[in-house]
Amino acid sequence: MADEERRYAVASPMYRVYTHRLAMGKISSAKHQNVMGMEACFWGGHDSTGTALFEAVFPRLIALAEKAWSRETEDYNAFLHRLGHHYPLLDQMNIPYYIPHPEGLYDDVCLTKEYEVNLTLPPLPGAEIHYTLNGSEPDRLSALYTTPFKVPVGTVIRARTVLSNGRMSIPVTGTSRKVSLLPAVKVDRLAAGVRTAIYKGKITTLRDMPLMTKITDTVMSGLFCPYDSLKKNFGLSFTGFLSIPADGVYSFYLNSCDGSNLFLHGDTIVSNDYCHPRLTIVRRVALAKGMHPFRVDYFYSSIFEKHFVVEVAGPGLPRTEIPAGMLFH
Repeated sequence: MADEERRYAVASPMYRVYTHRLAMGKISSAKHQNVMGMEACFWGGHDSTGTALFEAVFPRLIALAEKAWSRETEDYNAFLHRLGHHYPLLDQMNIPYYIPHPEGLYDDVCLTKEYEVNLTLPPLPGAEIHYTLNGSEPDRLSALYTTPFKVPVGTVIRARTVLSNGRMSIPVTGTSRKVSLLPAVKVDRLAAGVRTAIYKGKITTLRDMPLMTKITDTVMSGLFCPYDSLKKNFGLSFTGFLSIPADGVYSFYLNSCDGSNLFLHGDTIVSNDYCHPRLTIVRRVALAKGMHPFRVDYFYSSIFEKHFVVEVAGPGLPRTEIPAGMLFH
């Protein structure tokens, strides 16, 4: 997915804005009465002008307003339905706003000669998905997506959201290629957990991790930051074996601030490197049942919020943080 297609979902996607909770526990009870409401800062850049600025603010500002002033039960899907009533008001005021694009298109892999197209959208009233299969840019006259369908491997699928008022999201593109399963390796006498090396030092890319100073090695039960004392300017390198429960195509998600990389069998699978706010990158790979050597690297050095999550999804396995039962060394 191109950077442009996720530019408004990097630091604070609307879901995070709406479900954000005030950290009242960090404020003494005597001062709770001084908390009068909420505010949000917009951090702009060289491209945060004109339409781009408004699309970065709306409709996230509406989510903040409901969070701050409403007593509605916190139900994000219900909020999205209510949000549909705000779009006509924004249209009347000629205020541009971000329209979420369809999810489910990747530079994907599959094990057969046909690829299943399965697209989703948040429950926005009146929103439809329109698509093309010849590489052209879709519009409201293009084919309407209703249910998953199959296409020959290599077909270029382009899709976009179309609202009832005619406004459209940016287009997203996906294709596929047929691959073979990456074979598992035979290893004996494995133990549970993952080896973890902890480093100190300030870097801006994982390519410079060799310049950091290793402070300790340990074995952990999962892929997470091991100590609260690791506040900033540190790196983590996890190595071990990933137990894949069945043959199939698996999705790996790296959600981090700052950079993170995932390697399988020594090859880069997911690259989410450099300093940036929270950003999720997903890649898919075909794996055979069994053990697969892996490494995950992560560093944090910036002013953004520290965050690191590694998730997996696959046959019979809903998207979840990689569980301890899949990690060995």
